Amino acid sequence: MYVNYFRIGYRVSATDQQTKPIFASAVDCERAFYAAFIERSFESMRGVWADEHVSCIHPGSRDVLRGNEAVLAAWKSILEMDEVPDIRVVLLERESGRDLTTHLVREEIYSQDGVIRAVAYATNIFRREADSWRMVGHHGSVASLTAKSPSRSLH
Repeated sequence: MYVNYFRIGYRVSATDQQTKPIFASAVDCERAFYAAFIERSFESMRGVWADEHVSCIHPGSRDVLRGNEAVLAAWKSILEMDEVPDIRVVLLERESGRDLTTHLVREEIYSQDGVIRAVAYATNIFRREADSWRMVGHHGSVASLTAKSPSRSLH
């Protein structure tokens, strides 16, 4: 059963943009991640990611982005795009440990006129650091809007 996880409404304050914000939970960090994406705020996006040992795979990407500099450079170019997306995120699965949490989500991306434009599945990985949760991994894969889910596992 799918549970509507959240529709983006989280905002990072201007004071949070000067130093990295503190996220009390992986959910708070994830909300800030999607809010930064929607608001196209590079500084907010920078505040979500850990400083070390991070990786990211964007849909259609040829390479795995490794390291904070490569990951943030890719997000900077994405955030400079013209259209502001409307994203609805549905949590499909969560696996939580003491210092590491993984979320499997469905990202529904809508056009400005409310028509669903794309669906992606993403795995978001968070690690608890000294005083805050940080994103350490994001792997997005585009899903077909017309294809049915396979009736058996592909792996």
